[in-house]
Amino acid sequence: MVSSNGIQNGNGQVSTRTNAATKLRKMIQTEDFIVAPGVYDGFSARIAHEVGFNCIYMVSMLAEITGV
Repeated sequence: MVSSNGIQNGNGQVSTRTNAATKLRKMIQTEDFIVAPGVYDGFSARIAHEVGFNCIYMVSMLAEITGV
């Protein structure tokens, strides 16, 4: 069963999702500093995520150069 505020996962449980804008607003309100590395493609974003960064940003100049 799927609820109106969440999605059903593979175990039949309903999980809620928080969008990126809401997460960023919460981080801005609760943290003194936000360390966010610049990434330019999916691979560098995955690396940043895997090493523990909670926030990243897309470096548009590098994305333009690499054709992302």
